[in-house]
Amino acid sequence: MQQLPAFARHLRDNFFDEFVAAQIKYAQVLQVPLLVVVQQLPEEKRAAFYQQTTHEYLTQLADNKAAEQIENNLRLWKENMLPEIDKEAITDSDITLVNYLRKQAMLQFAPAYCSSTNQLLQLVQELDFLSMKTESASFSSYLDILGAKIEEQAYLTNKITNTSPGIIYLFDLRRYSVLYANKTAETFFGFSNKDLINMGSSVFEQIIHPDDLPATFHFLREISSAQDSEVRILEFRMRQHNGAFVWMRNYFSVFKRDAAGMPSEIIGNILNIQAEKEATYKLQESEKRYRQAEARTHIGHYDWDLASGQVLWSEELFRIYGLQPANRPVLLLEIKELTHPDDYHLVQAEIQKALTNKASFLNHHRICAADGSVKTVQAQGEVVTNADGQPVKVAGTLQDVTSQHRVQQELNENQAFLRRITDATPAAIAAYNVHNGNNTFMSQGLYKLLGYDLQEASKGGFAFIQQHIHPEDLEAVREKIASLLEEANRNPDRNDIVVEATYRIRHSNGNYQWFHTYVTVFDRNAEGAVEHVLHIMLDVTGQQEASLKIEEQEQFIQNIADASPTILYVYDVPGGHLAYVNREVYFVLGHTPEEIIDMGATVTGQLYHPEDYALLPERPQSERHIQQSDLMIQYECRLRHKSGEWIWFLVREVVFRTDDEDRPVQIVGAALDISKRKDMEKTLLQNSFMLEQSNASLEEFAYVASHDLKEPLRKISTFGDRLAATQAEQLSPEGKMFLSKIIDASQRMQTMISDLLSISMISGNRSYEQYSLQKVLTDTLQTLEFKIEQKNAQVLSDGLPEASIVVSQFRQLFQNLISNSLKFVADGVQPQISITHSYLAPEDVAAFQLAPAPSYLKIELSDNGIGFEKENAGKIFLLFQRLHGRSEYEGSGIGLAICKKIIEHHGGVIYAQGELGTGAVFTIILPAHQPAAG
Repeated sequence: MQQLPAFARHLRDNFFDEFVAAQIKYAQVLQVPLLVVVQQLPEEKRAAFYQQTTHEYLTQLADNKAAEQIENNLRLWKENMLPEIDKEAITDSDITLVNYLRKQAMLQFAPAYCSSTNQLLQLVQELDFLSMKTESASFSSYLDILGAKIEEQAYLTNKITNTSPGIIYLFDLRRYSVLYANKTAETFFGFSNKDLINMGSSVFEQIIHPDDLPATFHFLREISSAQDSEVRILEFRMRQHNGAFVWMRNYFSVFKRDAAGMPSEIIGNILNIQAEKEATYKLQESEKRYRQAEARTHIGHYDWDLASGQVLWSEELFRIYGLQPANRPVLLLEIKELTHPDDYHLVQAEIQKALTNKASFLNHHRICAADGSVKTVQAQGEVVTNADGQPVKVAGTLQDVTSQHRVQQELNENQAFLRRITDATPAAIAAYNVHNGNNTFMSQGLYKLLGYDLQEASKGGFAFIQQHIHPEDLEAVREKIASLLEEANRNPDRNDIVVEATYRIRHSNGNYQWFHTYVTVFDRNAEGAVEHVLHIMLDVTGQQEASLKIEEQEQFIQNIADASPTILYVYDVPGGHLAYVNREVYFVLGHTPEEIIDMGATVTGQLYHPEDYALLPERPQSERHIQQSDLMIQYECRLRHKSGEWIWFLVREVVFRTDDEDRPVQIVGAALDISKRKDMEKTLLQNSFMLEQSNASLEEFAYVASHDLKEPLRKISTFGDRLAATQAEQLSPEGKMFLSKIIDASQRMQTMISDLLSISMISGNRSYEQYSLQKVLTDTLQTLEFKIEQKNAQVLSDGLPEASIVVSQFRQLFQNLISNSLKFVADGVQPQISITHSYLAPEDVAAFQLAPAPSYLKIELSDNGIGFEKENAGKIFLLFQRLHGRSEYEGSGIGLAICKKIIEHHGGVIYAQGELGTGAVFTIILPAHQPAAG
């Protein structure tokens, strides 16, 4: 180096702060990824970092120790000893961009420093050479770091696979054959990996239950619609090495697609779910060895004279393009032919932009080498201008980064593959250092199962997991791990030691969940001591909660049985004896449960009344059988008390267990003491008979009494009429008035007696029949035809349906209601009467507490009469209740009471709503014993 040491010294001694600022500016413009890490440092630390690194860099160059500076920095990088920066934070873009921005920052000060163009060109060439050497060495170190990381991840995958209790496989969809299976598969099936592969498409018939094959093939055909990130699940039975079939759950997803985008390979994990009802989840992991990628980075230089169009290449650049090095200019057309056609326009646009802005450029594109291979290169260049500021030359470098890209792509695929396996497995997987507790790996399962941020959990190490373990379980977990370490360190040749623990971990939402964990040795140090431990955690909350719930239910059932006022028992059909009976049998029959069970096959003969044997299903003394296993049988029978007394019971029995031919094996029964109910039924029957006799006597009395009362009234009315006809001229006006009142009073009394007789006879008439209400209404309107014509009234209906009624009573009901509407109408107003119907659901009439029915018929009679006050809505249905004097409106005050009695006799309800001066609405609601039409 001839110019660079003095130039570096010049910058360090005279323009140090400006040079630092220029680097920061270029880093921000180029958006160097590493800048994000540095920007996170406190301001003072960040400034010190820039000052220290820049000063060391310029000093090494000033002392002409560039090679030592490169070697020392790479050593610090590999050993992760760079100040403030983790080695994993540096990417390939950082290598290129940091060298590029340093070069640009130096070029910013170069024109002022150089006294001639030759000196400037010499300085630029030395900077190019330094940049080339730095990038070449840096990329080589970068590949070493990537390779080490790939080896670590490959080891991790292999370790996870060997520890996993699940069967991991890779399957070819085109050939329907196994491509790979782990050691768990060999242990499970008894076949080697090679045997499974050689089975080809017959592998299904050999390892999957025949009944599950159709569903399996269907799922494989449907996998064509699966997304890359989608995980599908299939359950089937698989044959173990001992010939027994075991239920398994297959988690699988697309692993590879063909050129048309159709799935060609699937990867899957198969877990044993034979104990599924106990909610146990088995871990499945898969192994996939990461492929290593290592390549050397080559950088070539070019110099493009814009005036002549000639491009000069270094020897290395010829090699990158697959050409023999030659001392000749390269034509632009030749470069175009060597550039990938899909990327050529992009490269041209970048160069044109740089020429226009007189700026540098940096891009990645593909080239087609002379040997036919396609390579990825990183091209950067700078536009050189003359004294007038016009571009005269483009100088730069081109680096073959195919290897780096390939390694990076391979690493990404491997990482994605590992993540895909762990994401498809219902488990959380973590590996940590036993000395410092730092995590070296953690799967997404921790977030999915417990909701914790992976970055936060990784920083916290194993201590993060421990602080969320339930305090009551923590000591037991520590003892398990300690026992593993003790045994593993005592046996350095054994890496297959696995300990298991079940404990609670607090979810991010604060709730605790149960986990079953497999812990094993991950790796050892040079002395053979355990260095890292691998944890595979399965969520078994459902299993634990199910077990607890089962225990609670069993205790609950036992408590119910002990507290039940009903005899509960289990009858064993083949043995003909009771297998279980609760303690209530002692309080009801005087026998202890033990005494009943000891009766054995004689229990039916000792306890049941012989006349009731035929009612008992599945007993030797009876031919009665339960036809359907889900059918409950109910009967009443007599059981003998220990004292010899017979007691009536209501018995319900249902099949509890059946044999392979669906024949009852055990019957569960419940026997309720109904002896008091039987006595009450007998008493009720006697009382009902006496009540019927009493009602008949009352009806007969009412009829006779009304007949005897009517006879003198008829005579009073008859002789009063004769007296008025024959002696009217001899009576004074006052006498005529008195005689008229006597006649009116006797007639009203006759009407009242007739109405009272009608009321007394309503309840006794039960001649219900399905009859048309519209026909009843038509008959009623004919009866009232004179009044309707006299009032010029209009009566409308919507075609009333049929109903179960006493026809004569409903004829009287309509006559009373319509007469009421015709009577109570203002002078000069044409009566308007409307009769409509509809159906109501049971919930709509719940407030009336009517007899149960599928639906209810609602009839509304509305008029435009004089109406009434709202507070009188209930009074108008009372006997002899009048809202107006006889001088205003005629009537006995019994008509609406008769309507209420008729509706109640039909199991319904009637109520009225009115508004004074507007009219009234009478509503009737009846149980509809026939389904509502429409």
